[in-house]
Amino acid sequence: WDLNGGELAVLRGHAGAVFCGIFSPSGDQILTRSEDQTARLWDRNGGELAVLRGHLFRITSAVFSPSGDHILTNCSDKTVRLWVARGEDLLELAEERITRGFTAEELRRYGELLGEPATQGR
Repeated sequence: WDLNGGELAVLRGHAGAVFCGIFSPSGDQILTRSEDQTARLWDRNGGELAVLRGHLFRITSAVFSPSGDHILTNCSDKTVRLWVARGEDLLELAEERITRGFTAEELRRYGELLGEPATQGR
């Protein structure tokens, strides 16, 4: 909401109750967690950036690292998961770990994540 009571954005996408929403340290991203076993990353305009899947039950906590580069989630399934918060960092990590070139499909998907065409060896 703005100071005059106007709605700025509605974040839609969770399939269950949303328990929390927090801003990244830079204020340009929003992280939500839900009973639908996902955390979601959004831009300030309500655009969904990522769906963090992998927990077996509802996520009990989701926080940004102080730098905003990572997200930590924990769940009653006895797991804690560490996620990369920025698409650019994810692509860099993939380039470090994959010993072959990206397939056309991988480049397309990374491009969607980054909002731009991804290229080999950025």
